[in-house]
Amino acid sequence: MRSTTTWTSRASRGRAKELRFDSTVRLDHSHADIHDLDIEELARGYPFIYGAEGMPDLARFVERQSVDPDCHVERWARTFLRNDRPTNTLAFLINLTSGHQTDLQAHAQG
Repeated sequence: MRSTTTWTSRASRGRAKELRFDSTVRLDHSHADIHDLDIEELARGYPFIYGAEGMPDLARFVERQSVDPDCHVERWARTFLRNDRPTNTLAFLINLTSGHQTDLQAHAQG
C-alpha cells in the first residue's frame, strides 16, 4: 500500500511551500503461527458468549469502532460464517485474515 500526504502552505521568504511524506507500508497478514493459538473451550465455536467478568475489559473491542450504515463490513464478515452450525473460531479467524488480505490486494490493483 502506498500513501502520499502533502501539506501546502502560503509561506514565503525562504521557507518551503510544501512538505511531503511519501511512504510505503507492507502488512504481513500471515496465519503461520495461529495454529498454536490456545482458544478456550467455550470459544472454539462461534458465536459464543463472553463471561460477565471479562466484559469490562472487552466492551470497547466488541463495540463497533466505525460507522457502517449500509452494513458492508458486517455482510462481508458474515460470508465467513456457517449458517448450518457454529463456525470453528480458529478457521473463522484464518479465513477472515486470508479474505481481508485478498480483498486488500484486489483493491490495491484495481
